[in-house]
Parts: sequence; C-alpha cells; structure tokens
Amino acid sequence: ILALMKQYEIKCLAMPEDDYPACLREIFAPPLLLYVRGDLKQSLENRRLAVVGTRKASSYGREMCKKLLSPLCKMGLNIVSGLALGIDTVAHHVALDNGARTIAALACGLESTYPAQNAQLAKDIIKQGALISEYEPGSKPEKWNFPARNRLISALSEAVFIVEGPITSGALLTAKNAIEQNRDICALPGNINNINATGPNHLIKHGAALISSSDDL
Repeated sequence: ILALMKQYEIKCLAMPEDDYPACLREIFAPPLLLYVRGDLKQSLENRRLAVVGTRKASSYGREMCKKLLSPLCKMGLNIVSGLALGIDTVAHHVALDNGARTIAALACGLESTYPAQNAQLAKDIIKQGALISEYEPGSKPEKWNFPARNRLISALSEAVFIVEGPITSGALLTAKNAIEQNRDICALPGNINNINATGPNHLIKHGAALISSSDDL
C-alpha cells in the first residue's frame, strides 16, 4: 500500500487530523482513512453541488446537465460526482471546461481508474480537483463499494442534484444519503414515459426542488 501511495502520489487523511474534511466528520460511519489524489482542500473551499445520474444518460439529460451547470461553474461552483459513465462524466467535464474544480469519489483504490474509459478524465481531475476513496490502494471496484461511496458524494456537497435515473438507480441512493445527512435535494423533471425520469420525478413529487433553470440551482 505504501509503495502504491508513493508511486501514484496518494495522500492519506486520518479522521483525527486537522486536514480531514469537516463535512465528513458529521456523517454516519465516516471513513477512518481517506485517500486523496489532487488538491482536496482547495476543492472544498467554494460552494459544492453533487451531480448524479444514470450511466445510460439520454441526450436530454446530457444537454440539460451542460446547460444548467455551465453558468454556475463559471461563477465558481465546484462539482462532486462519482466518475461513472453517463451523467457523472458529463458533470465532471462541465466543471473542468468552465474553470471550476471537481471532486470524484471512487469505489476502488486510487492507483487505478474505474471505469477505464475515464482514465484521461481522472488525470484531468487530479490537476483541477481531487480523486478520493475510502478504499486503500490495491482495492478492486467490488459491487458493494459503490453504494457505500455514494454517501461520500452527498456528504462532500451542500446539495444533491439528481439529473436522470430509474427508481432503482444509485442516484436515488445518493438522494437517500443526502436526506440522512441533512443536505438539500433537487431534481430535473423528465418525460413520464422515460424510465430515466422516474427517479427525479419521484423525488420532486415527494418534496425535492424542481430544477428548470440555472437560477433554480
């Protein structure tokens, strides 16, 4: 583990230390150790919005993600997401393309990138944000790691924006974590015939803020 940390310039923050993120200390079951590549401290200085959604994003979801987030990122809003394909990838790119910082929470060790298609994106995030994980270097992306890492995405943010996803998607689990962590939840309304809209529409029906413009965010 130490060899991988040295090779890939991975830092380790322990919960008792001063540089451990204060927003993680207050949640249920905070990670005792947090592994970091990049500059997490600077990435936490501005306001932060978690953006999550399905890996099978529609053209509508991608377009709205760019349209709604771009003006805010230009104003300095930082984006937190999970580096997954689909909405997560779009959100990270919007932040980077508009001069904002972005944080990606991974479900594996930071010496590797999952999914592999986002290897270059991960490198760009390290330069303009941070990769984080509670899993030590060498850890594989086990399926049970993904639900656990979702609580970090919401915890590092002030609000969670669910763009697209069915009721059973991990994005809805992130929303559940946000409720438990007392974070605001907002969602993009969608076509009721589209399964990707069932998650956000369900959240809006039960009190999440309906987002139809950058001003709403």
